[in-house]
Amino acid sequence: MTETLQLQHTRGVPLRNVCLLCVILQRLGADAPKRELMLAGRDLGLHSFESVKPTGNLPTRVRHHQYALQELELVDAEGSSYSLTNKGEKLAEVAEMHNVQPVDVETKEADVSLPGSVRSELRQILCSSKYVRHWWLRYFVPIDDFSLTELVSESRDVIIELLPPEERIGQQTEKFKDSGYRVHSYFPNRKGLRLDESGRREIHEGLRQWSIRLQLVSEVVGWDTVFEIEDEFLERIESRNSRLDRAYIVQRHWGTETPIKKFEALLSEFRAQTGGSTRIRIPELVVHLALQKRFSLRAIHKLLHRLYRERQARYFFESASRWLLTQPSNPFPLESYVQIDGAWRTSIVFTGPYGPGK
Repeated sequence: MTETLQLQHTRGVPLRNVCLLCVILQRLGADAPKRELMLAGRDLGLHSFESVKPTGNLPTRVRHHQYALQELELVDAEGSSYSLTNKGEKLAEVAEMHNVQPVDVETKEADVSLPGSVRSELRQILCSSKYVRHWWLRYFVPIDDFSLTELVSESRDVIIELLPPEERIGQQTEKFKDSGYRVHSYFPNRKGLRLDESGRREIHEGLRQWSIRLQLVSEVVGWDTVFEIEDEFLERIESRNSRLDRAYIVQRHWGTETPIKKFEALLSEFRAQTGGSTRIRIPELVVHLALQKRFSLRAIHKLLHRLYRERQARYFFESASRWLLTQPSNPFPLESYVQIDGAWRTSIVFTGPYGPGK
C-alpha cells in the first residue's frame, strides 16, 4: 500500500539554489542553525534570499527552499537546525567539484545549464525522493518502489488534461478550487489526480518542472491534435473539450551529445517510414523522436539547430510566419516547430546526398 504523503510547498525552486545550500551547509557542519544557513545563502547572492534578516519571518520563497531540502531528503531537520544526509553530502561534493555558482535571475535555464554530473546526481535524488515519487513520478510506472533505471525501462506515458473553464464551475468549493488540471496514468492501478490550485502550483508547476529541467521528463504539448487517444486513457478523460499534453520519461541524450551523423541516420529512417519524400514536416519529426525515440524536446531542438548550422549543403529549412502557425486550422502546436535565426522552421528539404554525412 502506498504511503500517503502531505502535499507541501516546494514550488519548483531553482535546483541550482538547492545545490548551493547543500554546499553551504557542508561548510557550516552538522546541526547548523536554519537561520544561519539562510543568511549564508543571502550573503552568497542566492536569488530570492535578498531580504532574509537575522530575525523575523522568512520570505515565502525562502521557506519554499526549506521544504525542498527536506522533501528531497537532503537534510535532517532537528528543531531549529539542519544536518546534511548522505544524499545531501554527495550533492554538495559534486556541486563544489564543478564550481556551481548562483545566478542573478530565477529561470528554468539556470537549472538546465547545470553541469551534466550535477544534473545526473539530481535525477537520482528526484527518483529516490518519497515525496516526488508519490506526487509525480509513480504515475509513469506500475510499481511503487523503483530505481532510476526501472523508471526509464518500465515507464509509460502520462496524460495531462486541462479542462475548459466552463466545465470546472460545478466543482468549486471552499476547500477545493479546481485548477482544471488532471494527471492520468496509463496503469489502471494508478488513480488519476485532480489538481486544485495548490496542487497545480506544487505538482504541475513544481515537481513536473523539476523533472523537465533535468531532462528526466519531457512533454509533447497539444498531443491530442496529432494522435488518437489510446483506449487506456480514453475512459479517464473527463471532457472531449480538454487540452491534452503527453508527458514521457526521457530515455536518451542524458550524458553525451548525439552525434550529428547519428541524427542524420534518424532523419533518413523517418523519411523512409513516411514514404520517402524529400520533404519532412518538422512537427511530425519532433513527435516521432519524442514519443518513439524518447528524446527530450530540448535535445531535439538543439539537434535541429546543429543540423541547420553544420549541414547546410544537404538540407534546406523552410519557414513560415508565427501568425500562420498559430491559426486554428493548423493541427500542430507552436512548440512542435523550431525557431532558428528568428524564423519559425516548418519543414526540412533534402537537397544534397541522402543519408548520414561525415
